[in-house]
Amino acid sequence: MGKEIVTARFMLLRLLAAVAVLLSLNAAGLAAPLLPVPVSTVPATTGDLNPYGVLFIPNSFGILRRGDILVSNFNNNENTMFLGTTIVDIRNGAQTATPFYTSSAAGEGLSLALGQLQNFIIIGNVPTITPDDTTTAGPGSLTVLDGSGAVVNTLSDPTATFIDGPWGLAINQKPNNRAQLFVSNVLNGTVWRLDVSFNGGGVTINDEVKVGSGYLFELTFPTVVNGPAGLVYNAKTDTLYVASELDNMIFAIAQASTIAFNQATPGTVVYNDPEHLHGPTGLLQLPNGDLLTANDDGVNVNAAEPSELVEFTPLAPSGIFVTQLSIDPANGGAFGIALSKKDDQVQIAYVDNNTATLSVLSFFF
Repeated sequence: MGKEIVTARFMLLRLLAAVAVLLSLNAAGLAAPLLPVPVSTVPATTGDLNPYGVLFIPNSFGILRRGDILVSNFNNNENTMFLGTTIVDIRNGAQTATPFYTSSAAGEGLSLALGQLQNFIIIGNVPTITPDDTTTAGPGSLTVLDGSGAVVNTLSDPTATFIDGPWGLAINQKPNNRAQLFVSNVLNGTVWRLDVSFNGGGVTINDEVKVGSGYLFELTFPTVVNGPAGLVYNAKTDTLYVASELDNMIFAIAQASTIAFNQATPGTVVYNDPEHLHGPTGLLQLPNGDLLTANDDGVNVNAAEPSELVEFTPLAPSGIFVTQLSIDPANGGAFGIALSKKDDQVQIAYVDNNTATLSVLSFFF
């Protein structure tokens, strides 16, 4: 194993060591804040709470600037689930959240599904059937926004088959204005690949294939919703990784971009670690190939490990634990995470649902 691989493998370990150094320096009396300063994700316009999706903007377009971070909100200002209507923009270095998008619907429930397709932003929602409904969640949709936060078009499924509670999203960009949207559905326990094309008028679904199924899911309206959540796609290996919260495992779907027929399997387990997994939600891949997942302690509850980011090496049948980082002393805090990489600098952004804040860790490798 080469030196570069060894160094990269323990990326988060080095991050933890750096945090420890910063803490010791700060304790020594340095005035400047050295650790991430959490930024509120609560928009002044609506007061929405419970941040879910997190997205770094890699290139400027519309009113968005490179390095901006978008955050979607699932709850309203009374902290009622399925009623959040806003996406906020947190500009690099800013300490306030600026509204980027506010749904015209009374209840949307903007989810973890948040991604960028060239000059479009795509956001999933899991709403109530009607704004005053307190018993049932609707199948929701994928809303396509332009760079100013205006709705371009909406992708929905009247049969609630391939879009049924879009909870997580990964995008495989292809040539000639084509792409593949991978969507995890929290209301039916499936993951679908939507083959799409797009132009100035928006995004069109051309084909749908169920690439994963059989994930455990649960809806106890209006307080509990669990199922397949965070997705990350590795184009080099054509592998889609799925964080399944209620299964408490991470799955890998091989040849995800070319599967031609609906699948009756969730894929191959690549991380099964009840000691360190407590309801995985958000998911991303680090430059060293390891995965990072957020645990909100929604299942397999452990009061000693309530809200943490866990780094592991994906490897059948159970994976290899690397390290973990606590982000909140109470459960329910960890959910959406995102990564930005430029040269040898990496930034990891994560939300804390308990405090409705976003934090960013920056480090070199």
